[in-house]
Amino acid sequence: MGRAKIPMEPITNPRKRKTTFNSRNNGMIKKARELATLCDVKVSMIIFTEDQETPQIFPPGDHDKLIRSIDVYSRTRRTNPESIKCYTLSDYYADRKMKVEEELVKEKKKNLEAKFPSWFGFLDSFSEAGLREFAVGLENKIVDV
Repeated sequence: MGRAKIPMEPITNPRKRKTTFNSRNNGMIKKARELATLCDVKVSMIIFTEDQETPQIFPPGDHDKLIRSIDVYSRTRRTNPESIKCYTLSDYYADRKMKVEEELVKEKKKNLEAKFPSWFGFLDSFSEAGLREFAVGLENKIVDV
């Protein structure tokens, strides 16, 4: 049995909102740590809340890493903005739509080939000379008809 879907709207109950924030925040930090460790990539996060005077930073205690990451991002953005990929929800849906359309085209092609076969398996074993001889035979039959 799965979990119930949570509607994507702000939580009005402050206590429930704080609890949800803490659990999801911990989950995000855990995922960032796993991503950095398993894939050997640099991951930085800044988390702002109205309750905190200073933002929460990942990796914790290493402000220099965060500043270096921001500098690399800024430099890359200025020199080569096309190289930075921002993957948005619309990008996700566009990719998903493209995959579904490709799958649909493959299935339509498979159905068409099943309905109207265009190649006979026995032709695979023919040599070039054999195929030419077969073509001449077909032409003769067309002429006879």
